[in-house]
Amino acid sequence: PLTAITNTTLLTCTNKHDVFEVSSGDHLYKYGNAGASDTKRKFTSSSSIEFDGSGDYIDIYGNNRAVQRFQSANDFTIEGWWLFDAITTRIPLISYGTGINGSPRHESNWNLYHYSGNLNFGKYDGSSSTIITKGWAPSTDTWYHIAVTRSSGSLRMFIDGTQIGTTESSNTVVYAQANDTDADPIRLGQTVMANTTYNLNGYAQDVRVTFGLARYTSNFTPSTSTFKA
Repeated sequence: PLTAITNTTLLTCTNKHDVFEVSSGDHLYKYGNAGASDTKRKFTSSSSIEFDGSGDYIDIYGNNRAVQRFQSANDFTIEGWWLFDAITTRIPLISYGTGINGSPRHESNWNLYHYSGNLNFGKYDGSSSTIITKGWAPSTDTWYHIAVTRSSGSLRMFIDGTQIGTTESSNTVVYAQANDTDADPIRLGQTVMANTTYNLNGYAQDVRVTFGLARYTSNFTPSTSTFKA
């Protein structure tokens, strides 16, 4: 986007109503009707991303698969704001991979999702799933800050800055299996579990994944403005 410089009196080229990548490179791809929205958003200084529950998702491709896999004992933070238009059976938030063909089923590598009154975070190793589950019953039309962190092998889940459930001992529970590929993206709004694809019907804003750092290890106050980095 353009920057206001000395003597600027009008600046309108703001890329509104689009989802775009501010860093260099061609890493972000939109599918279905996924796009920017000002209808429902947590912060009015930017747009949210709308997913209509029917094939909408966004893929973000990185250049370091070993990092994205959250390998043994690596610290990390996954966080963002989500609003649900519908509470469906399984609500996908963010995952890694398009789904791995394994025995006995096809699943995303790791994923964060809501299912049957629980916030779940887990991985699929090509033959079985390992899932950490914490009780949480969201409502529709409400913005929630959702975060998962791992610090020195301790995994925690937070809703609106408050930890839900107990701290889990987690070293290798959320890394991807050896047969994933460099082409696997981080995916927003869709996940694959037990051979079935699930789509988000709602909105996301300010989603951030931090590799190598657990930003929260105890209760905290979520940011009251959009992230700067």
